[in-house]
Amino acid sequence: MNMAATLELDVHEGRAPSGWDEGLRAVGGVVFHCEAWADYKVREGGGEPLFFVWKEGAEVAGRALAIRRPGRASRLGRLASKVSFDSPPATPGRSGDDYVAPLRPWSRRSPGLVEVSLGSFDALGPWSPATPPHSRSRSEFPLPPGDAGAVWEGMRKLARRKVQRARKADLGIGVAGTERDFADFVEVFAVTQERLRRNKDYVPGHGFEDEVFRDAVAGLSASGAGRLYLARDGARLEAAVLFATFGERAYLIHSVATDAGRDAGAPFLVVFEALRDLRESGLATINLGGAGGAAEDPASPDHGLFQFKTRFGAAPEPRTSGSLVPRPGRRRLVAATRRLVGR
Repeated sequence: MNMAATLELDVHEGRAPSGWDEGLRAVGGVVFHCEAWADYKVREGGGEPLFFVWKEGAEVAGRALAIRRPGRASRLGRLASKVSFDSPPATPGRSGDDYVAPLRPWSRRSPGLVEVSLGSFDALGPWSPATPPHSRSRSEFPLPPGDAGAVWEGMRKLARRKVQRARKADLGIGVAGTERDFADFVEVFAVTQERLRRNKDYVPGHGFEDEVFRDAVAGLSASGAGRLYLARDGARLEAAVLFATFGERAYLIHSVATDAGRDAGAPFLVVFEALRDLRESGLATINLGGAGGAAEDPASPDHGLFQFKTRFGAAPEPRTSGSLVPRPGRRRLVAATRRLVGR
């Protein structure tokens, strides 16, 4: 294989080409490129799915999902759009390929496109041998390999004590399956976002209606690409954790709790039981999600995430995301228009 070869790029708009998920599974692909995730993202925030296939001759060198969404502010902003990849391409054991280079001419040919976001969730490989443009560092927290019994052994003492405290509170653990389950999750999700906003100047990333988010999470779960675990005190939901799953991989995408649930140790219990269930289901790779690259620093607003994830035995690994700006002048024009209208 010629590592220096320039890859060709095919883009399928709106619908995945035949055999998409099967092709992903064949290379150990991640949930962030599957058809169920495309449906979830569109339900969650609108837009259009784009399915990218990089090729070297007749050989598929990588495949990835992106979502194209329009701008929101001003008439000019609505004519602009952004394309976002959650993760680098899934590849069949290749290395040294540059997946960014073919995106440059494609992005310049795309009317109104102002940015291509190059995410790094659960990455199987890098975007290119070089650092992605406009790079940003972050960390992810994969668990070491092991079976269900190894989950408890890998946890730190404080996490074990939290689990034991929650067990004494007689919290019930289950997997969501009813409309009420998903509605309760969305309610506690809003409580969690408000607490983060109040305590850490967190800017919520979800500005859509609760019903939209509820239906998106319910759809992800119904497809088999999501598992929502719940911790209840009687009828009241105190904590929940949502994992996105595909093949033999699982990735934590949301963890929420009430104040009372946090005091009772519910977030630790529900994650512990989720990890055991995922291991028993045969998922070999479990990733507890990400945090900012400086999360290990006690001064970082993400330090709490760092502490929570490492207490389950996860070790931080560096990740690098970035963004591609096809025509910088176009993005500056959109930004200037937004400032002009005060949005």
